Amino acid sequence: MSAVLRMADDKMAYTLTGRGTFLAYQDKAQLVILWEGGAGLLNPYHVIAVNPKRHAHIKYELAKKYIDYVAGAEGQAIIGNFKKDGNVLFHPGVPK
Repeated sequence: MSAVLRMADDKMAYTLTGRGTFLAYQDKAQLVILWEGGAGLLNPYHVIAVNPKRHAHIKYELAKKYIDYVAGAEGQAIIGNFKKDGNVLFHPGVPK
C-alpha cells in the first residue's frame, strides 16, 4: 500500500487506503484526506476457527477461547481504543 501512496503523491492522484497505512506514510507525502466514512468504505476483519472435522490437528478449543475474547467486551474495548497519534484505527464490530 505504501507504494500506491507514493505513486498517488508523485502523480498528484487519488487513491483509497486504510487509515493505519495513511498515518504511517503521511509524513513522507503531501497527501490529504478528501473523504472518509460511509458504509461503502468499511473494511471489516473477521476471526474464524478452522473446522476441526477437516483439520483434526488444530487446537479448536484454544481458537474458540481466542474468538470469545476478541468478540467479548474486553477484546472489543481494546480494538475500539487502539489509536495512533490520537486517531482511532479500528472500530469494534460485534453487536452488543
